[in-house]
Amino acid sequence: MKIRKYQSSDCKSLADLFYHTVHTVNAKDYTKEQLQVWATGEVDLENWDQSLQEHFSVVAVEKVEVLER
Repeated sequence: MKIRKYQSSDCKSLADLFYHTVHTVNAKDYTKEQLQVWATGEVDLENWDQSLQEHFSVVAVEKVEVLER
């Protein structure tokens, strides 16, 4: 695993991770309505990217496999 500084290209993956984490890990603790308000799946990626760039943001990256074609 590698820890590195956030890059704008990470934004979509982080938004997806947030949505899926809320709707799986937290699903047993909240109603479906609460989960939908918390994580709608409709993220303003420009705002997220701006916020992540303005703060100290890092990402953890596991080994990425590249498939040859």
